[in-house]
Amino acid sequence: MIGAGLTGLLAAKVLTEAFTWVTVLEREQVTGGADALDRLPDGRRVCVLAPLFGDLVEQLLPGFMDLLRAQGAAAGDILSDVRWYLGGQPLRQRETGLTGLSVSQAFLEGVLRRVLLQCPGVGIVDSCDVTGLMATADGRRVTGVRVHPCGEREQGVDADLVVDASGEASHLAWLTRLGVAPPRPDTVHLGVSEVVRRYRLPVGVLEGDLAVVVAPTCAVPRSGCLVREERGRWALSLGSLVGDLPRLGDDRSLLRFAGGLAAGDIREVLGEAEPLGEPAFPYVSGRVCFRYGSARGLPSGLLLMGLGCVHGDLVGSRAATVAALEALVLREFLGAGGTVSGYRFHHRAWRLRDRIFARTHAYIPRFSVTLRHLPLSLRLRHRLLDRVVQAAVCDAEAALRLLGAYGLVRW
Repeated sequence: MIGAGLTGLLAAKVLTEAFTWVTVLEREQVTGGADALDRLPDGRRVCVLAPLFGDLVEQLLPGFMDLLRAQGAAAGDILSDVRWYLGGQPLRQRETGLTGLSVSQAFLEGVLRRVLLQCPGVGIVDSCDVTGLMATADGRRVTGVRVHPCGEREQGVDADLVVDASGEASHLAWLTRLGVAPPRPDTVHLGVSEVVRRYRLPVGVLEGDLAVVVAPTCAVPRSGCLVREERGRWALSLGSLVGDLPRLGDDRSLLRFAGGLAAGDIREVLGEAEPLGEPAFPYVSGRVCFRYGSARGLPSGLLLMGLGCVHGDLVGSRAATVAALEALVLREFLGAGGTVSGYRFHHRAWRLRDRIFARTHAYIPRFSVTLRHLPLSLRLRHRLLDRVVQAAVCDAEAALRLLGAYGLVRW
């Protein structure tokens, strides 16, 4: 298993059900706890675990959501405890019985890693760079990987199955070396830049609510998300569709930016906030997905996961949901017995993942620079969703249906 991020860890849990030993290889140092991961940009992303993710991950790890809560994850009702501002207007709040958790990416992966290490037949090797794939002479089957552990010589590691969840850059380079022409990418350019900052806030702010989510509008092309996390911290994510992010390291610039959002809740509480650590570097977000199910000559013994860049989500729930979906697809194919068909696996994973993207891209402000890249089906969704948003301001049932359209609750 290449990659010890959320996708790799969930997939490794599935692999332990079918193989006697699973080795997880990770380039970064991840065994130093959450503080070590906090130093990595991805470890500092805002991550709200939506009810849909909870439904999926409980199939893989029963009791995992309760474990997160027991270890300090912040929890709340997805509608009554979250202030949603879409189109500049607040959605109607009411109890739904659907619970969401908010954690940092570092905390989530740290808990999941400890759970995984309790499973028999699994080991995690960090600070180990995977430099390439090993394959048969004709390149038709992958037989292992070449690794370069920190402070040691490069060596080969044999494997019956290699699952790569390390990212698109490695996928493309390694397949090219094996003579496989990668498929054309399926791309949606959202053009959203993000910056993340952690704070400590007084107890009882936001009247006990879990989060404030302010979506961009045509008049105000800025987004903001303030979420309560573990250990009493709060995470602030600010985004812009036009690139006018606040200056890093300048808290007054962050306050001015937050004051320009379509709703003033975030700016009101930041005045008494204590900054924690340094702000994370901005992210330029979009969706880039290579449909490997259509690639010709893909070698057997190799599966590719984490096949798309999934930034640009207001509350960071999309990446977690896609990771859980792909792990369930992997379990489905491994449970069928025999050799896993890479073509069928990638095609199935892409279809399910695309359903998530279709929902989460459904509510994007209608900027001409954005809509040029959206398919007609999503453009038509805007017309319908505008009406739903208007209804959701007054009707809590419509608000819940809107969150379902956004991919936060079960479809």
